[in-house]
Parts: sequence; C-alpha cells; structure tokens
Amino acid sequence: MRITSICRLRSSDLIKTLEGTLVIDLMADKTAAGKRQIPIPAELHTTLKNFLNANDSFPFKDRGEDKGCSDAISTLYEEFSDLNPLLDLRRLNPHGLRAALNDYFDKIGVQFDHRCAFLGHKNNHVNSSCYSTGMTVERVANQTLGVQSKLLTALNFDQELLSTKHSIDVISV
Repeated sequence: MRITSICRLRSSDLIKTLEGTLVIDLMADKTAAGKRQIPIPAELHTTLKNFLNANDSFPFKDRGEDKGCSDAISTLYEEFSDLNPLLDLRRLNPHGLRAALNDYFDKIGVQFDHRCAFLGHKNNHVNSSCYSTGMTVERVANQTLGVQSKLLTALNFDQELLSTKHSIDVISV
C-alpha cells in the first residue's frame, strides 16, 4: 500500500469478503490499480482492526488529497534514524519495503500476476488487460497469506503491540 493509504486507514476498511477472506478494502486509493482488496493474515487484521477501533486512525497529519502524509512519515523516519545511528536506513522506506516484498514473493514463486494484484500494480499483459475481469482476492490470498504469516512470525509480530488506545511512539531497535 502507499504510505498515505496506510495512514488514512479506518476500522471500516478492514472487512471480511463474502467468501470469508480478511482484507484491507482499499477502494479510495488514487490510482485504478491501487483500488483493490488486499488479503492479510487474521492476526494482522485483528490487531489493526482493534487499534483503529480504539483510535479511529493512525496519528499522522494528512495534508490533503494530493499531498498525503509524507511529511509526518518523514519526521518519524528521521527520529527513528537518529535513535538508531548504526543502522543503514537508506533502503528502509515504504517503497523499498514494497520492492523487497515483491522480490521475496518472486524468489519463493508467487506468480507475477498475483504479485501485481497484491501490490496494486497494473498488469498490462493482453490476457489481463483485455480478456480478464481481474484477479480475485481469494486467488491472491491463496498465494500470499501463508507468506505473510511466515514473515510476521519471522519479524516477531506482537498482536498486543497496538491492542489498546495509545499514541505511536518511535521505537529504538
């Protein structure tokens, strides 16, 4: 997701499809390819839903339709960088993280069209652009949910981290 789309999330954006897939319903994104449902593991869905129910949104100042939340994220990034001077943070940014996820999905065999649908990239292949109504969220979920859960485990994801109402503080590692 684009950083502003993440910052603008509301509890109502975290839904379950008719087929039972837990998703972020991102229909307010600025691009046609970005308007999609993103399947996410239950533990992340529940944690985000609880946090957003308690807080209404993430506490980042939004500068409006075209400007978004980049200033607020830049400030947070700079504070994190100051607290962690030994880390090389040049590639630790939202776009770099999306690129790393795409590379990892590719490395473990997630198909190109599934990666495009998950990341909100337009797939210009004639079979997709002319002769298809698009990738279902269930097909994307089938290829990505297990990988996401594995990554959350590897990152020691803590469901209690955002379980109550509080401000987001810069965390030092």
